[in-house]
Amino acid sequence: MPPMDIEISAIEDGINEFDFLAKPEELDLQLEDTVFAEDVSVELRITRSSDTLTLTARCVTRADRTCARCLCTFKDGVDSEFYEVAELDGEKLRLLDDQYDGDPGFLNRAPGIFVIDPLVREAVLVSSPMKPVCREDCRGLCPQCGADRNEQECNCEESHGHNVWDALKDLAQNEKD
Repeated sequence: MPPMDIEISAIEDGINEFDFLAKPEELDLQLEDTVFAEDVSVELRITRSSDTLTLTARCVTRADRTCARCLCTFKDGVDSEFYEVAELDGEKLRLLDDQYDGDPGFLNRAPGIFVIDPLVREAVLVSSPMKPVCREDCRGLCPQCGADRNEQECNCEESHGHNVWDALKDLAQNEKD
């Protein structure tokens, strides 16, 4: 059985706890400027009450990211959680999502077995920044000479906007005069 498959018959009424390790490539974790460098550790708690399951999980890994400002590579911890409610429908498990009007789908690999891989993948990717930065005060690269302004000062003149707009500024100035 693949690592994050769960047999429905193994889930008893009450609290059930599971721990998993998954390789990033098994979860298809791919983001621009990010390499997930370590296995994803998943702590899953399933609370069963009759045919209703409440899934709560914490997913932890590390990533090597490229800073969007200075282009340096840095290590970043990823710590994300998800919470889902599902219901058993025979030998299948169906997610219940109050934000979705249609059928949110089944999480089944085979009869009697469900998989949490898509939930873990989504939790890790959604918690990742769109534009990662190595630190909040990163000064980035100089747009003229390309020097890393975190490492050294350059003698380039500070640009105050894109020169494409100069003609429009001149036109506005001429109308004022």
